[in-house]
Amino acid sequence: VTQVGSDTLVNRIKNGSLHFSDKNGDEGFTIAELQGQDFVLEFDYILKSEDENSHIIVKYRLEENKSDVVKLNPNDFGLQGRSNTYPVKIAPDQIYHFQILVLQDRTVIFINKNLIEYSDVSTPASGTGIEFGVHAEPGFDASLDNIKFWNLETFNSSVVVAPPTATALIPPSTLEAAPAFYEPILAYIESKRPSFEDDFSTENTLWGDVISKQRKEF
Repeated sequence: VTQVGSDTLVNRIKNGSLHFSDKNGDEGFTIAELQGQDFVLEFDYILKSEDENSHIIVKYRLEENKSDVVKLNPNDFGLQGRSNTYPVKIAPDQIYHFQILVLQDRTVIFINKNLIEYSDVSTPASGTGIEFGVHAEPGFDASLDNIKFWNLETFNSSVVVAPPTATALIPPSTLEAAPAFYEPILAYIESKRPSFEDDFSTENTLWGDVISKQRKEF
């Protein structure tokens, strides 16, 4: 039986979203159809608790122990991006709509349509897996919804303007180079159906095939 944490996936679908555990500890899951080095990933992270220690984790370009990482806890450290060491404060809200764009050595992250991070620094991560996870404290109340994924393997990357210089993670106030990167990608996905999507509104027979429990720490 497909599981997330100690529950079957079907038992985790509540009010049309995938609910994370409110117990202590770490848990996560992968979706087998979310595979690719270059991609766009969208999802809603719905946060109802005020706990300062719980956070969501998204690992991508995952292979064995290597990955790029995004962490979010708006009540404490904000968002830690690709290097996992660069916190950006995020305005508190209940629903955080993520867009993560990854192409070659560049990454852009939007939250609630606000450009939060732009990176053009290469990393050792070279896998194709994507993994969602949470670190949960007592009282944690959060869920995922409206997951959409586009694999960019057929995207013509030559339409993306190269960055003017190699830089480290750029503070949000100096993101001038980012639009030349992300605008062609966003235009591309407007004309393409997602490779995978689920809003958890109806029971999906694929759940048992595409989601698997991960027994590892985040």
